[in-house]
Amino acid sequence: MLDDVITYRVRQLGGQIEVKPAMKDSLLSLSFPHVLYPKPTDLPWASRRQQEPIIGIGEFCDRYAELVTGAPTSFAKLLRNEYFTNHNKPLGQTFIEPQYFAPFEDEEWRGDF
Repeated sequence: MLDDVITYRVRQLGGQIEVKPAMKDSLLSLSFPHVLYPKPTDLPWASRRQQEPIIGIGEFCDRYAELVTGAPTSFAKLLRNEYFTNHNKPLGQTFIEPQYFAPFEDEEWRGDF
């Protein structure tokens, strides 16, 4: 069974998880209906405030600068479609794809040792 802290954090990030008796089944039910971007951290050469949090978002905002002030709703829709919908375009987002990553059964390891 999954710990309540884990399920709370998944839901806090906007994810969906179905808690099932077996942990492996719970993990396979994990999904996010939106993309996730890593939180910027301080680096030796740049603080997190000096970094662009999402690849190319500064250029995107510059390209549509007139919409930011003139039609903010249209700009928000463009921004959402470009950066916050599920697609495979690499923009620095984290892809969550539930799959088995290690054997959960003891029997699977016995032949290796």
